[in-house]
Amino acid sequence: MAKTIAFPLNARVASMAATAREMTEAQTNACTEQQSLFEELLGFLEKNAKECLKEAMLPQMEFRMDTADLQSLLLDADAWLSNYQKNFTFRSADDENEYRLILNLHAQESEEEEKCKYLMNATLLAITDGRVRIFDYQAKQWDEDRDLQKYFEYMETGEAEAQYLTALADFFQTGVYFQNFGEVLASLRQMRPLIRLYRQLDGLARFEFVANGANELLILLVPADPHRLGCAVQCIGEQYAICQYFSGKEQKSTLPSWLADIFDTEEEEEYYLPGMLMGVCAERSANRVAQSLQYWWDHYTPEPTYTIPLSLKAAVQSPRPWEEPLVETLPDERELTPDEQQSLFRLCQFLNKKH
Repeated sequence: MAKTIAFPLNARVASMAATAREMTEAQTNACTEQQSLFEELLGFLEKNAKECLKEAMLPQMEFRMDTADLQSLLLDADAWLSNYQKNFTFRSADDENEYRLILNLHAQESEEEEKCKYLMNATLLAITDGRVRIFDYQAKQWDEDRDLQKYFEYMETGEAEAQYLTALADFFQTGVYFQNFGEVLASLRQMRPLIRLYRQLDGLARFEFVANGANELLILLVPADPHRLGCAVQCIGEQYAICQYFSGKEQKSTLPSWLADIFDTEEEEEYYLPGMLMGVCAERSANRVAQSLQYWWDHYTPEPTYTIPLSLKAAVQSPRPWEEPLVETLPDERELTPDEQQSLFRLCQFLNKKH
């Protein structure tokens, strides 16, 4: 079992990492606040790493944080003032084992305290000739099982399966630890078609998880570009459902003008368009889906732009589709099919646009 720790943002640590010490005096003066937060976060990580290792009876071993994680902590310090999450890995080894302590740090805004607090999950692994064991902080013993071994092997590859498992862990805020690795692997097997499509899209997509009620989790592929909105792919059995998708988190900059005129600045900050997931077509071929999505998604846009599918061969392309639902088709300049016209009609109804 992993170790979970919660603590408020209130401590100050005097020591600084070597990266921070090497800053020039001018640089240090320019980013004092960021440096202070960096020191605080680093202090929390180091302190709790020592406590976790002591519980596992490894207090004398020297663990070092991965250099990339240390640099990320320094460069992203400002992000920790709001909701943010990342894994930090400490490593060590003896004559027989490699040890990895993974601390998943999650900054969470607290309404009661009006400041951030941190939640942390600790996972301690021992690796011996490719065999993986995990330390159970409740039972105070090392455990191993086939599901954990398989999970670790996937994570080591860095391939699409590892990206899926990492995204799933980030959604549940568990770091690399799950109570039941078997259920996680079963989810991975069920999502094979979606993972296959993710691999074919080659960096154009990311996994998104949406809680649909208490016991259902929707798993989607959405554009990796945060400026590309309005589309998602869901896997239903062996078929790909191409969907019109609004996450419910659209920024105020994407508000229709008739709404922006109604709300003042403070109210506008809190306004979001309602969430919606509406399938427009289904397709069995990952190749055909990937070919269409590569066309729709592989474009740079300097501002948020909606690419809302009407089918695999037609979409609304517009930064403000409620005002100007510009339709683009493949091939160019053809008439919409009846099904595409129906998809456009439903979309316009959702956007309160009458046509």
